[in-house]
Amino acid sequence: RADAGEPGEALGAACSSCHMLFFRALAGRGGFTIDSYTDAAVGVMTKNEAGKLYISAITLNPKIVWSGEKRPSDDDIAKLH
Repeated sequence: RADAGEPGEALGAACSSCHMLFFRALAGRGGFTIDSYTDAAVGVMTKNEAGKLYISAITLNPKIVWSGEKRPSDDDIAKLH
């Protein structure tokens, strides 16, 4: 469909949503409180050797605002991702 949007953007948004749900769940299990989680995921479409487009990369850019007394360290955050 012409109005379906960019496939790279759609897959990037799906990956972003999946990551957010798991990240928030794991953070909650770790006793961390998230006030907000936003992401500006980017999907890149590239042509292969046959000239067909494929999604060659997806980059997530989550921005997380924490609250509460227990705050995660950089190591905690890396493990959550």
